[in-house]
Amino acid sequence: MQTELFEAMSSYQKTAYDAAKQFAEINAKAMSALMEKQMSVAASCLNHSVEQMEMVKDAKDYASYLAKQAETMKACGEEVIETTRETIDILSKTRDEMAKWMENGMNKAVSAVKPVVSAAKKAA
Repeated sequence: MQTELFEAMSSYQKTAYDAAKQFAEINAKAMSALMEKQMSVAASCLNHSVEQMEMVKDAKDYASYLAKQAETMKACGEEVIETTRETIDILSKTRDEMAKWMENGMNKAVSAVKPVVSAAKKAA
């Protein structure tokens, strides 16, 4: 009886460990994608800063400077919108993976607990 209970508990613990490992993998994947996106945004900001400095340096008059700045800001705004869309996509995929993980995890948890309960009842 004790062996059966021990084996059931071991199986349950392995299921819990596997679930925690999957959860960590989903989080690591999401964080990696978000960090990559953040680095891209930081690089873009630096590039736009350099462009701004070059515009000031190369400006012949105020009107031409403002026209170039408007072009640059339009491009920057478009990048921000695209980055936001990509970030939302990353988060949506992560949400879907987490929902699937949770659903599968609950089914596995229920299946894993049943033998433990049965073994505990027999041992009692």
